[in-house]
Parts: sequence; C-alpha cells; structure tokens
Amino acid sequence: MNDLCVADLCKLALGIATCGIVFSDSVAAESVAYRFEAERSLTQVAPPEGSAAASAAALTRLTGTFGFETSSPVVAEAGIPGRVAFGSYDTGFITVDGLELGGIPGDVSVRVTNGEPQVDDPRMTIADEVSLSTRAISTDRAIDAMTLRLRYVDAERLRTVELPVTVSLDEIAEMSLIFSTRIDAMSNRAEGQTATGDLLGLVIFDIGVLERIE
Repeated sequence: MNDLCVADLCKLALGIATCGIVFSDSVAAESVAYRFEAERSLTQVAPPEGSAAASAAALTRLTGTFGFETSSPVVAEAGIPGRVAFGSYDTGFITVDGLELGGIPGDVSVRVTNGEPQVDDPRMTIADEVSLSTRAISTDRAIDAMTLRLRYVDAERLRTVELPVTVSLDEIAEMSLIFSTRIDAMSNRAEGQTATGDLLGLVIFDIGVLERIE
C-alpha cells in the first residue's frame, strides 16, 4: 500500500479566499467567525516567484477572517491511547484581505487535537490545538497551501475532539498563519521506502489580534 507523505512543516494547508472568494460550503447561522490581524515573523524558505506564498511574503501584515460550523459531524477520528486524540471535520473557511490567492487548491477542513498531560514526563505532553487546512495533493507540480493554527497553552483546555464554540485568548499560547509552496512525494512502507516531499517556500505570520464576529 502506498502512503502519501509531505514535509512536516506544510502537512496542514489551508484554503484562502480573497476579495469575497471563500473556500467554504457556507457560513451558516451555526458558524463561529473571528477577525484576525497578523504580522510576518519568518520567511524560512523564500517562495518561488508567482506563488501564493510569494505574494504573502511581500507583505508585513495581514488581516482576514476564519471560522467553522460547530454543528458539523466528525468525519474521521484517531489517536494514541493515553496520549492524544484527533478529530477531523469537513467545515471551515478563511478569507485574507487584499491577496490574490484564489488559486490555492483544496477544500478547507478543521482538525482538533486533544492531548493528555504526561505527568511522568511533561516534555512529552502534546498541547491541545485547532487548525484549519486545505486538502490538496500534488506529486508532479508545486502547489500552494496555508495553515491557520491555534495552539493552546496546555493539554487540559479541550476535553474532547469536538469543535470548540469559542476561542478564548487567555487559553491560546500561539496563533499562526502559515503559507507554503510544496511538491508532495509518495512512499511505500511495505518496501521500506520513505519520502518527505520538497518544501519550496515557507512564510509564517503571527496572529496578534483576534476578535469574535457576532
């Protein structure tokens, strides 16, 4: 069986909408939405010219919105017993003001990480996290992606992998918006082959302002 592998830093990718274009089924009354402001903190790999990541790298600040429908059912669930649980949902949207990024492929999905404190070795604790990502794969050409990540201060904020109905700033340790350009790779575990893909561009923005949209 073939397994798909991508670079760790860009395995989560988010769809972007610009000037009213939104990667989302809908923003229904059951949705929660937030307005954000972000500042560029790192260009770890200079993106190729003409890519969405390169457009983002040319800016020092970004504004936009994101959200998801809290009533959406979980579509996948997994985890490591006693360590961490993961839940995935077919919901989510992101808009970024003033960027032409409608070519980023893939629908947005939400992943919720619910960690469990490791009392014997706190360094091994996986913090709770919510991330919004696009899901698109390409092994023959470069594609753009984006991740919006909300990392909680510890592994005791989320009690389940259900979608949170609110995001409280005093519970969040890190909020980031990550643009990347990559080529995916295939691996074959049965034959002992592994692949990590090619990371062609990586730009990180730190989200410093978050406001609930009523």
